[in-house]
Amino acid sequence: MPTADYDVVSTPGSETDRTDSGDSFAVEALPLRPYLLRVAYRYTRNAVDAEDLVQETYLRAWTSYGTYRPGTNIRAWLVRILVNCWVNNYRKSTRSVREALADSLFHESSIHALSTTPSAEDVALREHIDEAVTRCLAALPTRFQSVIFYADICDYTLMEVAAIEDIPLGTAMSRRHRGLKRLRTQLGTPDNRPSTR
Repeated sequence: MPTADYDVVSTPGSETDRTDSGDSFAVEALPLRPYLLRVAYRYTRNAVDAEDLVQETYLRAWTSYGTYRPGTNIRAWLVRILVNCWVNNYRKSTRSVREALADSLFHESSIHALSTTPSAEDVALREHIDEAVTRCLAALPTRFQSVIFYADICDYTLMEVAAIEDIPLGTAMSRRHRGLKRLRTQLGTPDNRPSTR
């Protein structure tokens, strides 16, 4: 009886293909873990949250590794996944209801922190924006307007502004600084004032 020798052909989605991609993923992506942890810590400012963010990044990267083009910058690909995960988690956390322990509800500071209605003073201060400031802000280039709007009017941190605008943190810091400097010049206020942030 003749025996036939068959070559094992790797088809997309086959077990052989999955093993090969798993090996290449491990070789390419896993050595970048310390770097991703540092980047994640810059976003979360918490070691445990940074670890969770990196774990979620690797999970999403593994599940979509088929879309990665070999030979391109895997570090940039992983960082983009990490930033997208962080932005999604941040948006989810801002929409969720804050939880408090029952014992902490009896402390006055906790009750004040949980109140959902702002004071009349807060409402008046937010609604009162000087017309000169509004005119000067409108005269700024849009790249400065958006960063100043998010950072100084909406009270987002610069890291959050960078994520919202999809720009590096240093760029957000620079745009805010230069925009505020232009505003001060237009309004005629001294430039040597300390920043409020």
